[in-house]
Amino acid sequence: PELEYGLKDSGSKLIFADAPRFHAVQPYLKALDLNVVLIKPSDQERTTGFFEVYGLLENVAPLSEDEIAALGISPEHDASIMYTSGSTGHPKGVLSSHRAILSALFTWQFVKEINEILRPELIEANSSYQPALLANVPLFHVTGSHAQFLASFIYGRKFVMMYKWNAEIALELIEKERISIFHGVPTMTWEIMQSPHFAETDLSSLRTVAAGGAPRPPEHLVMMMEKFPAKAIPGLGYGLTETNALGAIISGKFYHSRPNSTGRPTPPLTEVKIVDEQGNTLENEEVGEICIRGPSVMKGYWNKAEATAEVMQDGWFHSGDIGMLDALGFLIIMDRAKDIVIRGGENIGCAEVEYAITEHPAVSEVSVYGIPDDRLGEVPCASVMLKANQTLSEAELKGFLQDKIAAFKIPERFYFQNEQLPRIASGKIAKKELRQQVIDSLTKG
Repeated sequence: PELEYGLKDSGSKLIFADAPRFHAVQPYLKALDLNVVLIKPSDQERTTGFFEVYGLLENVAPLSEDEIAALGISPEHDASIMYTSGSTGHPKGVLSSHRAILSALFTWQFVKEINEILRPELIEANSSYQPALLANVPLFHVTGSHAQFLASFIYGRKFVMMYKWNAEIALELIEKERISIFHGVPTMTWEIMQSPHFAETDLSSLRTVAAGGAPRPPEHLVMMMEKFPAKAIPGLGYGLTETNALGAIISGKFYHSRPNSTGRPTPPLTEVKIVDEQGNTLENEEVGEICIRGPSVMKGYWNKAEATAEVMQDGWFHSGDIGMLDALGFLIIMDRAKDIVIRGGENIGCAEVEYAITEHPAVSEVSVYGIPDDRLGEVPCASVMLKANQTLSEAELKGFLQDKIAAFKIPERFYFQNEQLPRIASGKIAKKELRQQVIDSLTKG
């Protein structure tokens, strides 16, 4: 259903797909009038009549400079639509221009060069290894697409791709490929540190161990400083799909001194401010909603003018995240105004999961929320009120959801009851109360 929605909403007409993705979209090809270019097809896929990518490229000359210029593509033209889960049911397509994406890439280059000017000891004149990054997150995320893949062209670094995340394979690749930059969601760093093979792996090539997409618990940073080589500098970034991954950034000694912070606004063009519920700008050390402005911010949500107007105001993107700027301008993220769970860097819209669960005939009402998890940051859980005289097990409900939402969105725990879920004064389900009850019970148990 999610793939079908994205294809239909975006108006896509051509898909480049490997075998697993081809089989996932195959049921929708005719209804949506889609064509496919296959990547590394098996003999079975070759019989479908679709072209194979390498065959198409054979004997085809690249476009000349004049042919490219004749296309008339400007920096403000649409470049990408990336879907992101939010507080409403369906994912929203984030529309970005060429300028927005390129500004993010050159911002990271600027940060790198400024760091090298201010800290010349970071430059290795005769390094034994070429710069190399381990690509460990999907390319349909801004982290994977922009911060990892596209930025590698600017930096001129080796790009080592993993087919799927696996901590043991990651450690093997770090040693074999002499990876210098390990950059993913925080849970990935935690997982390789927990590996029984961590201590015996040669990590001497590492120079950066960075993360983004979700908060990193301060205790993880302490463990990183103890376990990784001294030259492997820890870092953390904060950004969103809507900002093409820009927002704030922190590393090295600054990060050591402020482990609860995600850094200062990314220089030189990104601005961050904190506002109250009336939209007034707050002073440092006052808590409110985090807003971001800069050339990397999206054009808007595809086909969703009202949703765009809600978050884009006077050039500022209202993130829905709650935080503050401390006395020195470091950003500290404290909570989220949007009803989402961030599981290992993946945004999960609680409403989307709730809608899927309520489709079960035994369910009367449901509330989905996130609880802390050492490995993934947080995981989704659900409190479910059953209809009268109905019974339902966790295994049955998980099985029911398998064909309705992605596996990572299915709640880790279910709490069933026959009474109505608690309410707040407005009549809405008391989600925060339910969440706290579960956290307290798990802490005691």
